[in-house]
Formats: sequence, C-alpha cells, structure tokens
Amino acid sequence: LWRRGIIKGIFLSSGIIKDPETTSEKQIEVAEELRRRGFTGYIHLRLMPGIPKDYVWRAAVVADRAGVNLETTSEHYFSEIAPDKGNYVNDVLKRLEWFSRALKILSKQRESLGVKVGYLRAGIDTQVMVGVVGESDLEHLKLSEELYRNYKLTRIYFSPFEPIIGTPFENKPPCPLDRVKRLYQATFLLRDYGFTLNDLKTILGDDNMLPDIDPKVAYAKINKHMFPVNINEATFFEIVRIPGIGPITAKKILEIRNIKGKITFEDLSRIVGRNRLKQVLKYITF
Repeated sequence: LWRRGIIKGIFLSSGIIKDPETTSEKQIEVAEELRRRGFTGYIHLRLMPGIPKDYVWRAAVVADRAGVNLETTSEHYFSEIAPDKGNYVNDVLKRLEWFSRALKILSKQRESLGVKVGYLRAGIDTQVMVGVVGESDLEHLKLSEELYRNYKLTRIYFSPFEPIIGTPFENKPPCPLDRVKRLYQATFLLRDYGFTLNDLKTILGDDNMLPDIDPKVAYAKINKHMFPVNINEATFFEIVRIPGIGPITAKKILEIRNIKGKITFEDLSRIVGRNRLKQVLKYITF
C-alpha cells in the first residue's frame, strides 16, 4: 500500500515484549526515531493498558493518532476475557482519559505552533470485541456514547469475535459480520448525526439488539410522525436524520438554501445522485 501511494503512514500495534511498559516504550521510541529522521507521514500507535502517564504524553506528541484497546463493554466482561491485562477502569479507561486531556491541550498548541505532524491531530481511538461474552448492542451503544461524548474519541473499532481452537472460547459461535456493520452505522449516528442514546433505544428489540437494517431507516419507520421533512425549512440536525442524507450532503443543502433561498428537485437530484434520490424522496417535501 505504501509503494502504491495509497497510504502515507504506519500503524504500530502492541505485541507483548516482557511487560506492557517495555512494549509501549519500544513503540514510542520507534515513533520518536522516525520523527528525528524527518518522517512526516501519519503515525498511529496502539499502546498497552497500564502504561505510565509520561508514556501517554510522549505518544500524544509524536503520534497523529493513539489509543488503548478497551476490548469489551464493561469491567466484568474485561476480567473474563482479558484477565492478564490489568484493571478495566484504572489501566484502560484511565489511559483513554489521559489521552483525552492530552488531546485538549495539544490541539491548542498545534494551532498556535502550526504543527503539521503528531500532536494527536487525528485524535484518539480504541477497539472493542463484539459477540464474545454475550453482551447486547445496547451495552455497546452506551459505551460508544460515553467514549464519544466524554472521552472525545475519534473512532471506535469493532472487531467481530471468531473462535480459535485451543482457547477457552473455542466453542463459542462467531459474531455475524452484519451485527458489526449495524453497530458501526448506529455509533456513527451518535458521533456525527446528533442522535442520542435514547433515540437509538427506540429501534432496539426486546433483546436490546439492533435490527438488521440501516438504523436510520429503522428510526424513520418507528418515528413516522417526524416525516416527511420539509427540506427547505428543516435544520441541519433534522436533515441528517433523513435516510440517504449524511452530514456533508446536509451542509450542501443548507449552502444552496442560503444562496438561492430554497432548494429545488433538480438541486437535490444533483447533490444526492440518482442512486440515493429515490430513497430520500420518501422522507421529504419541498
């Protein structure tokens, strides 16, 4: 990918060398050495739980994005699937909190100093396993809302569980890929579309799981009283709730409205494209 010019950076994850502190120290040293040698590409570090605070700050300065894997949705589940990774609250969540504080401070310094690399310019991330301990989608949604709202994470990666022979969970069923897809879609609604956890609770089944359709479509079906939306009067957050319209398209609609006074069918057709237009028209008026 690097040779083909598709990427301009590296992702350095964490194997285990002796102990978490040694592992993360070597990762940070690699990143720092790359910067010393003039590397200006993207650096993404995924560090180990329980690392010292100064490691978090060193990583935050040198990396464009960094984080620690949460692995699961609660302290109880964490002790079951990762008993050798320390304490869920103190060793993992606390480190994400430190990264969040570093991001707040370094963002201001990055702007004032005109820094082009590092300083967490691409934010903080984590990874969570799905389907390994019987957790519900609601549990994932609660965690995601907390991480996006309170910890200011940029991205949460969901990893579908797959059983491996010879491990304690070898007889557990694999997680369906469609479940992960719906979790991504639903959590993006929390992150980018102004949806709340209570909004998404309305589309969950009795088992607290998401339906296997686009969560925004499911929300529109449950909340029929909110549609159709008048595309020439709606606010940004009303427009992005329309299936087939995302934040970028919503901003374009508002720009045209500001310039022309209103948006026409022809304008909308040009913005959303033929493939999405039919879906959008089900939920709007002019």
